[in-house]
Amino acid sequence: MARSQEDSEGGFLLYCKGGVNESGAGFHRDAGDFVLYHNALPVIIDIGQFEGSEFHNLPTVNGVNQSAGWGFGAFDVTARLDRDRAVVSMDLARAYDRESGASTLQRTLMLERNGNYVRLVEAFDLNRPENRVDFHFIFPDKPRLSGQSALIHGVSMSWEAGLSPQIDEIRLTEPYLIQQWGESVFRLTLSVQDNISHDQFTFIFSENE
Repeated sequence: MARSQEDSEGGFLLYCKGGVNESGAGFHRDAGDFVLYHNALPVIIDIGQFEGSEFHNLPTVNGVNQSAGWGFGAFDVTARLDRDRAVVSMDLARAYDRESGASTLQRTLMLERNGNYVRLVEAFDLNRPENRVDFHFIFPDKPRLSGQSALIHGVSMSWEAGLSPQIDEIRLTEPYLIQQWGESVFRLTLSVQDNISHDQFTFIFSENE
């Protein structure tokens, strides 16, 4: 966990988990998931209702989501915290079954304290001749799309060309989640489908002035 300003709710608060996906009821397939707040308001959330990684802030690779079991999780995790930035990086390829075709799924999250923004870099190597990657992001409210960006709670999330956006409403059923988030949350999916095998995409979360 890292903040833009230590001992203050101002700016960004970033949380990211590594670990493995334990088996059994109640365990979530969410290695590499992250949560983001800005000025104490939720921007990217973990709703806690669904176990599948497609309902977390994680990619679906060639139609395959993360698997459960001690062999599936985040590996080669590194983290660095200093005055100017906080960085965490991990390879998520082994959180997915082999049928995903992923040999590398390197996720890197960087909180830049001086610039007051968060950068997410997703770099991947896929061994299929044709590939599709769907990047999922869970929002507490419906974001407003504007070009290659989504706007919510004073934050702009921007992405590169070549990604197709889709917003889906997710209905909540657990009373305690409805009390916290309301009856629905929203999933933004950014998809790329091409003859890609090695590539990376960058997502920036910054203050929307």
